[in-house]
Amino acid sequence: MTFLEPAMKLPALRRILMKKKLLWAGVISLACILVVLIGLSLIVKSYLRSDKLRSIIIPKVEELTGRKASIDLIRVSLFSGITVQGIGLKEPDEKSDFIRAREFILDYRLMPLLKKQLVIKKIEVISPYIHLERDRNGRYNFSDVTGNEKRESPSTSGRKESGFPLSIITDRIVIRDAQFEFFDEKKEIPGIFAKSDIELKVSADKGLSNLAVSGDADLKELKVNIKGLQTNTSGKIGLDSSSIQINLTTTLDKDSVKLSGSVKNYLTSPDIRLDLYSHELNIGKLAATGSSAQGGTEVKEAVSGKTTTEKEKTRGVKASGEIKIDTAGYESYSLKDFLLRYRYVNGVMTIEPLSMKFAGGEGVHAEGVLKGDLRFQGDTSEGIKNTLTGKGTADLSTCEVKRSKITDAIALFTGIEDLRTPKFESVRFRFTTRERKIYLDGNMTARQFSLNPSGTVGFDKQIDMTADLRLSPLLASKLGTQRITQYIKDDNGWSVIPLKISGTIDKPSVGLNSAAVRKGIEKGIKGEIEKGIFKGIFGK
Repeated sequence: MTFLEPAMKLPALRRILMKKKLLWAGVISLACILVVLIGLSLIVKSYLRSDKLRSIIIPKVEELTGRKASIDLIRVSLFSGITVQGIGLKEPDEKSDFIRAREFILDYRLMPLLKKQLVIKKIEVISPYIHLERDRNGRYNFSDVTGNEKRESPSTSGRKESGFPLSIITDRIVIRDAQFEFFDEKKEIPGIFAKSDIELKVSADKGLSNLAVSGDADLKELKVNIKGLQTNTSGKIGLDSSSIQINLTTTLDKDSVKLSGSVKNYLTSPDIRLDLYSHELNIGKLAATGSSAQGGTEVKEAVSGKTTTEKEKTRGVKASGEIKIDTAGYESYSLKDFLLRYRYVNGVMTIEPLSMKFAGGEGVHAEGVLKGDLRFQGDTSEGIKNTLTGKGTADLSTCEVKRSKITDAIALFTGIEDLRTPKFESVRFRFTTRERKIYLDGNMTARQFSLNPSGTVGFDKQIDMTADLRLSPLLASKLGTQRITQYIKDDNGWSVIPLKISGTIDKPSVGLNSAAVRKGIEKGIKGEIEKGIFKGIFGK
């Protein structure tokens, strides 16, 4: 047994030796990894030193913007990347912040560093903040930044500036808790506050000149204060290389509006599809804020440093969509089943169809249906008025006049008080719009009388209309004078008074339509003569 012991221990010795070899191999591999890591760390420390980064970044930013820039801390780590804390760009007074960010993180891949190439896995910006404002003189706080021209000094104009010996490519950008704020001291542009998270994916397989961007923005809140009306918008905005997807909800006081759609070819020729839906909406409050939506063009031109013509602004832009509201309020009217489909091409807005049911009114209580279509150009009130054209119909099942200066004038002219507050059983208007006027042709029927107004009402409230007032024998007996209707009667014995309505909506003037009166009298005299002749012939 003693002779066999060494032979029996040989396998155990081999196992021990194998373990030692594996251990040494592990130690050598670990040492190699450490050497590589130390080498990478030396490269990182060499090219991405904190002092070097600060000396490059801060002067460049200050030279570009003309503002005081600051960075609290820069940390460079082989494993965690580059972290910059406390980034700030001051206002001209060097007291308040124009732009700031709590933290900027750049996460890169290790192996490309050996080739002196910085391939970034992710850029993360935490709590960035931008503050824009316009002073009482109409000057924006970024005007000096956009107007700052870079000038080369004689010492640097003839030589190539040194910078990073690295090429930079990124494939992911994350912005968390971004905030934007705008304030106008002139109170002409609404105050804005926005808060959002943004995540983008950026690919540049064919070089930086062919960037492909995709991602989404989580709009947590977008508050806009327009003439005391507070709006708040939230939702998602998606982005890819060819389109932007929009899905937002806006609250206006107690009302809620859903916006959905897309923007195709947004980098070249934007094609916008945007739909709006609301179960209940106060259009009156929304319309009252329209005059505040000014200054947008001024902001764009202040950024670009040049002015643009109307055609240049709208060139290549297309838009379409529909607006649907189940129930809406406008002044004293209640609207139902409001539908508006629009399209915008080559600077021309076309609305077709426009339809709604309406009921209400203080001076005139009416119920009915309105249908029509409109076209216009321009983005200002005057531009729209100058180019507005369209046509449509209004059919009313009820129209009760409680207070109207036009019916007051008709009642005063005829001496019939029943015409001051008439109640029509059916009303139909056909209208066309052009040259800053509305051309009306209507028929209004009540039990004891009817009107057929025809003419124009200008956008300046000027009235130029004629109307035949037909009176039943009962109402005709109440006329202040019988001379008007002596020869103007229809076949049913109703009296017809041709009226001329002029003046303005606020101060109308009612009189006889002399041309129609002459025709009526001539016709009446001719009829009486014919009756006399026939009576004489048949009498004999």
